[in-house]
Amino acid sequence: MEVIPASEQTKNSYRNFCTTEQELPIYVQDWYLDAVRLDGNWDVILISKGADIIASFVYFLKQKFGFQYICKMDGSVYRSQT
Repeated sequence: MEVIPASEQTKNSYRNFCTTEQELPIYVQDWYLDAVRLDGNWDVILISKGADIIASFVYFLKQKFGFQYICKMDGSVYRSQT
């Protein structure tokens, strides 16, 4: 298992993952995240096993008073059907 830190390449890998994975809810789709990032930007950390993405952590980056901070996606909670 490997944790892949946030980078532009990670975001591109996540975008490809979103196009191939059919069961992702709308709230974690890359195009939705692009649409709702009103006063910030989103990024993602991936966990992979070999070439397969097995988990992702999507978060928003915002800035206030010169400080950058991480916050959750407002109004979009997703729980797996496990």
